[in-house]
Amino acid sequence: MFGGTEACISQFLKRQKAQDGSTKSQRTGRSRVTDGNDDRNILKTSRTDPRLSVPAIRREVCLNSPSPPSVSTVKQRLNAAGIMGRRPVNKPLISEKNRVARGEVGEGASQLDPSRLEQDSVVRRNGPPPCFTKVNWYFG
Repeated sequence: MFGGTEACISQFLKRQKAQDGSTKSQRTGRSRVTDGNDDRNILKTSRTDPRLSVPAIRREVCLNSPSPPSVSTVKQRLNAAGIMGRRPVNKPLISEKNRVARGEVGEGASQLDPSRLEQDSVVRRNGPPPCFTKVNWYFG
């Protein structure tokens, strides 16, 4: 019925009775910093917002903890669950400050910029630069 001989089953029952029915034995080695609830909260926080960094996950999960886990511990818990990396934050290639400096703020701002219009007219008068020798090169 259990897939073992009668001697194996009786030996198991004797051991179980000697331990008073408890199957939890004291582990050797260093104790874990996080328990199962902390691990579950780390994974839940990571899955709800995949763009959070590991230090941000640590701050959210361990707000009231007297001894919060280190960043490397949080990384280990994420790696053990199969979450190997964080998803990067969407950042523009050119920052807003540099866009303002370049004059590309609004829709069609480059067409309204007088210096840009002047440059375009100079290019149109003088023709294309030497590096653009294709016949179908179009200005504007």
